[in-house]
Amino acid sequence: MSNIVSSVGKRVRQLRTQAGMTQERLAERAEISVSFLSMIERGERSPHLETLERLALGLEVPVEALFRPDTVAGPQGVAIDKTDRSRAADGIYRRGDNLEGGPLPSARAVGDDKD
Repeated sequence: MSNIVSSVGKRVRQLRTQAGMTQERLAERAEISVSFLSMIERGERSPHLETLERLALGLEVPVEALFRPDTVAGPQGVAIDKTDRSRAADGIYRRGDNLEGGPLPSARAVGDDKD
């Protein structure tokens, strides 16, 4: 597979383990099979955009976090630039905000029915 497929797979695994989540739990939250998630994480399968969105929702991160190795999961799943963790510690970031403060619709949590 291509380099980007491998990178996204590694990133999904990294975010999942940072969140303390098992493959079984993420697969359930993303509504995919454990074997498919395992293949994604190993870079053996290229997920569709809809699957990437469901993975991001399951991980409670914006979709962009799956492509940016310089982000970590922050409070309530907000992607935070590694160089700017102090702002997150001060509570400046909220769910749905990106680093510039604009909304990221994909940052909503699974089961979040409120707007």
